Amino acid sequence: MQQTTAVLPALVTALALLVTGCVTETPVEPVSVDTEKRAEVSGEIELGRALQDLDRRIDKYVFWRSQPGEDAARERYVERSAAVSIVRLHQDALIRTAADRSEPARRRIAAKALGFATDPSAVRTLVDLLGERGDPRLLTNAAFALAELRSPSVPGRPLIDLLGLPDADVRNNALLALFHSMEARRSTGGEPLPPIERAEAVPLIEAALFDPDDHFVRGHAAACLGALGDPRSVDALINVLPDPNPFVRTRAALALGKIGDVKAVPALVAVIDETPRGTPRSAVTTALRVILERAGRQAPPGLEASERAWNAFLRQRLGPDVR
Repeated sequence: MQQTTAVLPALVTALALLVTGCVTETPVEPVSVDTEKRAEVSGEIELGRALQDLDRRIDKYVFWRSQPGEDAARERYVERSAAVSIVRLHQDALIRTAADRSEPARRRIAAKALGFATDPSAVRTLVDLLGERGDPRLLTNAAFALAELRSPSVPGRPLIDLLGLPDADVRNNALLALFHSMEARRSTGGEPLPPIERAEAVPLIEAALFDPDDHFVRGHAAACLGALGDPRSVDALINVLPDPNPFVRTRAALALGKIGDVKAVPALVAVIDETPRGTPRSAVTTALRVILERAGRQAPPGLEASERAWNAFLRQRLGPDVR
């Protein structure tokens, strides 16, 4: 009886060690690991669907943006609003995807989607993409996104460096992004470009002003010259003012209005009749009114939008400094 009593504590201890040993030797994987993996896979699937949706919606937004009329404006608003909402949900993932070189197709979509982002780091990510030269579509999408953001923090140098590339889509979107970033800086009281960058940019922009193949390049180049506001660009803009494309003529007229040099008045009057009615002709007469107001003169509100009417007004009411 004494032997049995002495053995029992040892048995209990041995059993306890055996049980403890079983738990240690055959660990059970925490449930949270499987949960994390499932969440990661689910997140990738959700991001993939979001990228497909964004790709489709942004392309539709770009299409409707180029169309006139109230119906197009409504469609444009719908697509842009949807893109903004989707980007807001996936913003961090889109920034990571745009920086990931292992998936070029997803990267291109993420880049253009960041044009609808609110995170300031999106600008830095997109500017970094402009330094890569192997994928013109990526450059196009990154420049498009920077144009959409219209941020004064977008530097001019990386965009200016794109103006000498052969791809027209890259140059077109680089010019548009440059225009919007300069306008954003002007609106905050800053200079459109630092002096050194301005000196380098103007010859490239003026060369783009006469691009023989792409009217969007010509039009956006004209807009850039207007944003720079340099009177030395007036002659180049006057030379492109008779461009047969209404978009180019509109942008050139608005640019001349921003610069405000009275030297442009005769050239603007000379193209009124041959400029299509609507936005293009309105841009020409608006530019005339802005220039004259800066010169201390006022054109009558009801003045007919014709060369004859404007020439008669200039002869009868204004001095030789604007004729």
